[in-house]
Amino acid sequence: MSDPALERIERALAEAGADQQPPPGWEARVLAAIDAKPARRAPWWLLVPALAAAAAIVFLVWPRAATPPQQLAVAITIDRGGPLVRGTSAHVGDTLHATATGGDGHRAVWIYRDDRELLATCAGDDACTFTIPSRGDYAIVALAAAAPLPAPRGVLDDDVAAAAKAGAQFTIEAVAVR
Repeated sequence: MSDPALERIERALAEAGADQQPPPGWEARVLAAIDAKPARRAPWWLLVPALAAAAAIVFLVWPRAATPPQQLAVAITIDRGGPLVRGTSAHVGDTLHATATGGDGHRAVWIYRDDRELLATCAGDDACTFTIPSRGDYAIVALAAAAPLPAPRGVLDDDVAAAAKAGAQFTIEAVAVR
């Protein structure tokens, strides 16, 4: 019984000429090489965990565009001794609740009467609760900033200008008490 691969090799050697003879024992080495099993490769599915880990690292480390903060808003409700009412119509003795929402970082609510009298300051995400003492035009200011907000001094325009200069966002809602 002869091996076709070995026969092709012998034919190629015969065509090469008598002066080019292979070394002794070459047939055994060639047959051993033909019969040798190829190196075993790992199945492709073993690469899946490594690829998944690499994808997770890229996803976590890859720089992403920062999500913009929600737009700053002020939520106002008025308690007239009965159910809470949304809106900006109030009376003396009503309790006003104002909450700053959105923006980023530090939040605060400042409440002024007639733009010249600071009546309440509330920091953080909790509702600012305030009982309306007298008639007038009230300004409810919601602020948000990445850095701490400056302390208000008592005049609406000056305080808002100082906060804006410090990088704060602000929104102002008016409440008329008649």
